[in-house]
Amino acid sequence: MFRDKRTRRETNTLYHTGASQHVRIVDIIGGRGMRQHLSQLGIGIGDVIFIKRNAPFGGPILIEHNGTEIAIGRGVAERIIVEEETS
Repeated sequence: MFRDKRTRRETNTLYHTGASQHVRIVDIIGGRGMRQHLSQLGIGIGDVIFIKRNAPFGGPILIEHNGTEIAIGRGVAERIIVEEETS
C-alpha cells in the first residue's frame, strides 16, 4: 500500500485490491509498451474500473470497464496503481 503525498489518499496495486470494488487508475508503472497494451484494451490513467474477480491463488484478474469484461494478467496488475473510488 502506498500513500500519495499530493492527495493524501491511499493507493494500492490492482493485484493487491480485493474483488467487488470500484477503483480509479492513478498510475501505470512501465514503459511505452505497457501503456500501449493497456491503451489498446481501453484502459488508461484516470479510468474507473470495477474489479469483478481477484482469485487468491493465481489466474487473471477480471475487471469491467465501460461494460466490457477484461482479464488482466497478474504481472500487469502489479504495475497498475489504483485508489478506491468514492462516489
